[in-house]
This record gives sequence, structure tokens and C-alpha cells, in this order.
Amino acid sequence: MAYPPPALFLLASFTLLPSKTAVLLFSFVSIVVLIAALVLVAYGRSLLAGMLVVGFGLAMAPVHSGIHQANPNTLVVGLLLGGSALLTCAPVLSGVLIGLAFCLKPQVAFLFLLFLWYRRSWRTVWASATTIAVVFAASFGWLALHHVS
Repeated sequence: MAYPPPALFLLASFTLLPSKTAVLLFSFVSIVVLIAALVLVAYGRSLLAGMLVVGFGLAMAPVHSGIHQANPNTLVVGLLLGGSALLTCAPVLSGVLIGLAFCLKPQVAFLFLLFLWYRRSWRTVWASATTIAVVFAASFGWLALHHVS
């Protein structure tokens, strides 16, 4: 499976840790991001509906296999879900989250950007585009600095 250079840049800090520690920390970060996104989706609903959203979100099999394999998909889903939940109340933060998800998995997040363009959520589109541009520039600068070709 191939990932774009920004994914390497965003995930490279985990390589400074021992292997087992890095996997545990990455899984922990992915779970925290996913739970925070599910809580954002559940916010403002009744207690029962909120508990069902969080419970069903965490009970899905792809979440378990993604965490078991330390797959970035769990983190990407959490970022996209959080970005979707914040779309109306915090469009810039929503754009940053969707932009980060695009940097990790552009083939998944691209449709979210098309949807934002279709909805004419320009602040979110610009925040996503800015985030993507900054992370891409930083990643290529980082790769050039480390003489990776």
C-alpha cells in the first residue's frame, strides 16, 4: 500500500520510538481522535442517542481491525468524522481536520473536498487547501533536508 509523502512526514515522529511503543501510541492517538469525533457527532442529541452513536461507532469491525493492525484508516476516519461534525459551527477547524485526513489518505478524503466544493463551504475548502499546501510543502522540505529522493 502506498502513501503520499505528507503521510510519511506526519507519521515519521513515531519512528523515533521503539516499535511496540510507537504502535501503542499510534493506536492510542487514533482511538482518541475517533472517540472525540464520535462525541462531537453525538453532541446535542439525547443521552441515549449519543450513547448509541458512540457505541455503534466503536463496535464496527473496521475500527477493530484498523486498531489491531495500526492502520491509519482509523485515524483518517476520525479526522473526517470530526471535520464533518464541525462543518457548521467551526468551518476553519473542520477544514484543517479534513486537510490532514487528505494528507494521510487522499483517495478517501478527496470526496469530502468535492462535497465541500459542491456545498460551497468556501471557508472550509480554503482551510483544507491551506492545510494541504502547508503539509505538502513541509513534507517535501523535510524530505529534501534528509536527502530522500
